[in-house]
Amino acid sequence: MSTYNYEEAQYCFELLNPNNSDDVQEQINNVRRNVVLFIKPFTSQFFFWTLLLLILHRFNLRKPIIKIVVAHYIFRVIGDMLDSYGSRYTVYYHKNMYGECVADPVNKAEDHPLRWLITRQLAGIFWYSGEIVGDWYPLLRTKAVAGEQKEIWYVYTSCFIFNLSKITMMFYHFSVTENDMLIKKKEDAFYNAYWAIYLVSLCCSLLYDGSVYIAMKRSILKDTESINFGFLKKFRDMSEYRILVTAFLGLVGVPIMGVSAVLRLKYQEYDWSFEDLRIFLVNTSYFMMFIDQLMLFSYSKEEKSFSSNKDNKLFMV
Repeated sequence: MSTYNYEEAQYCFELLNPNNSDDVQEQINNVRRNVVLFIKPFTSQFFFWTLLLLILHRFNLRKPIIKIVVAHYIFRVIGDMLDSYGSRYTVYYHKNMYGECVADPVNKAEDHPLRWLITRQLAGIFWYSGEIVGDWYPLLRTKAVAGEQKEIWYVYTSCFIFNLSKITMMFYHFSVTENDMLIKKKEDAFYNAYWAIYLVSLCCSLLYDGSVYIAMKRSILKDTESINFGFLKKFRDMSEYRILVTAFLGLVGVPIMGVSAVLRLKYQEYDWSFEDLRIFLVNTSYFMMFIDQLMLFSYSKEEKSFSSNKDNKLFMV
């Protein structure tokens, strides 16, 4: 974990900003940042999706799917709040090698050790924990429709491998243990390994999707492939589409991330980051989780004969 001298930073801050207490604009900025932090749970991209499922399931927190959805949302929101809180550190006050107080502008987390700690190390724990919980949804769906749990051992194995890859990414951020000013110097080496780990995680995701698809084919999808009407056909199609969409995006992402990782090693003077694409690929599977539940709820209402059967394995989640 990176080091941070709070007393030194406070001393330099007061020395370089003697009239800061009278800065009205800074006070307004602090109020604005606190308001943004307070409303962060409600501005989360998953808030209304989660709320909608809670309403449809009548806030029944005993249902496994609701436990996953709520836990996924809470962990991700805590990570977002920590990231929002850490973004207030826009200037790094410290003493240089000559013992003089300096104020360096902060454009990213790597420029400030405390911001790195809050937004990458601590927030990362909650972000990845939320993702891991959300990744259990396909396993839960597969488990609900599989007749024999022993027959889907490979789904459990692939899920564990996928989760392990994310745990590795989570704790890799804590590998920065040197003096705080060395974070920026080791930035290139750090992210070279980071994107390599993410590429492995993306491949693990494809392995997981493939195992879920095979398990689905061997259970409910195989049993209903001759049915071309009604709820079972819709259920089969929705299950296939959900898996194929995430798998397709993963297949698109692997070569892009792979090429960028190789080019990053060879041409380090350029920025080869595809962070927006990474976030899109990561979040797609979680949005599909919400869509899947909404479609199942809609189909069950259309087919009252199925929805009225409490023992129907399709609605165990």
